[in-house]
Order: sequence, then structure tokens, then C-alpha cells
Amino acid sequence: MSKTQAELIAELDALKLASKQRESDLEARLAESQRLLEMTEELAQVGHWRVDASTMHLDWSPQVYKIHGVSPAEYSPSVESGLLFIHPDDQDSAANLLASAIESRSGFATMLRIVRRDGEEREIAIRCRVPETSDEHPPFLIGTFQDITEARRSASMLANSLKRLRVHLENTPLGVIEYDIDFNVSGWNKRAEEIFGYTKEEAIGKHAADLIVPPEIREACRAVFGELLEQSGGAHNTNDNVTKSGRIITCDWFNTTFKDAKG
Repeated sequence: MSKTQAELIAELDALKLASKQRESDLEARLAESQRLLEMTEELAQVGHWRVDASTMHLDWSPQVYKIHGVSPAEYSPSVESGLLFIHPDDQDSAANLLASAIESRSGFATMLRIVRRDGEEREIAIRCRVPETSDEHPPFLIGTFQDITEARRSASMLANSLKRLRVHLENTPLGVIEYDIDFNVSGWNKRAEEIFGYTKEEAIGKHAADLIVPPEIREACRAVFGELLEQSGGAHNTNDNVTKSGRIITCDWFNTTFKDAKG
């Protein structure tokens, strides 16, 4: 039995409604994905960019605008004007990297400085990839743009703190000895040289028990080493030690165990 015109129209309307609903759902999912991408970029201080080599048109994600201190309403990026944000001392290098990536169709990774619209200088890590295209078509470049200023400052502060600590350890009036997990000597300060008679070069790599512990108490000291590894004791002990010349001295030891990220 054939369908009436009214029934066909009703079915067509239903199909249109379902199609619009699917389109609306897809748009909502895309919008949510874009929102999550932008949130992720903001948290990581990283944005993405794209250059079409055929037109040299440049696209920035919202986070790249923020890193540069501008908004899409006030600035429309281009390769030429984008390079002007780069610190004058780094501009030639950046331009050469971009030109080489287009010519060779290969990516790059570099760090450089930019000068934001407000004059603040920031350190940036840039990565670029060139997706494969046919040779007759100009390539397009995609990449990331990450603000690493705070990370670099933190790393510099940490390095300076460690340097100051090392100076203190080298010049403290106390002997400071560092061991690896097998209790082989890995650090030996000036005062340790004076106390035990061994130079740093002579001590490094030697097992502590064999180097400065008298034979008759080595087993007891190894037990202390075990307690330190298990963190069940050994933080403070007093025992006899032997110098390079064979002289027996009594030392008061304060031991600290350090763990790395792997425990």
C-alpha cells in the first residue's frame, strides 16, 4: 500500500528534525572539545599555531594571544608581524628556522625570547612539525608555543641554591661525606680530607666500611648502613674510625638519608 503525501511529508520532516538534532549534538561536542582544549592550553601555558606556506597565513590559538599579551580583537597575526614580537637578538634565527622548515619540509624545536605588547620579556619553547603533503602543494606548518619563563626562573633559582649549598658543604668545619645506595663514597669535602687524610680523588668510589672503618667493627657499621637504608635507625652513632695513616680516631656521626623521585 502506497504512502499518502501527508505521510511522506511527515517522514521527511522527522528526518530533517533528526538531522538537525545530530548536527546540534555534534556542534555541542565540538564546542566542548574546544573549551577543554583551551583550558588545557591555559593550564600548561602552551598554545598552538599554524602557517599555510602557500599564503603565509598564520593562525594562533587563544593561549598564544595571551602569551603575547594581545587579544584577537586588537591584533590579527601574520608571519611578518609575529616575528616582530620576537626579541631582536633572536629574530634572524627564528626567521631562518621557519624558512628552512618550509623549504626542507621538516620540523624544528627551539627556545627563544619574545617581547610582549606591554614590554615584558618572556622565554618561549617552540616546536614545529610539517605534515606530509604531495610535493606539488606547498606545505603547512603546525606547532606549539609554550611560555617557559617561570620554569626557567625556578630552575635557575634551584641551581643557584644547590650551588650555594655545595659551597657551604665544602667549607663547613665538619667533615661531610656522601654515599650512594651501596655506601660507596660519592662526595668528600675539604674537612673530610683533613680528618681522614684521603684526598677527594682517593676516596670517591671506595666503600665507606673499607676506607675509614677499622676491621673489627665493620660488621657493626654495615648493620648501621642497613638501618639507614630501611630508615629504621642509624641517624646518629659514635664509633672508632681509621685514617689513611692508620691512626684510630673517634667520630660522632649524624646521618641523613635522601630519596630521589623513585624512592
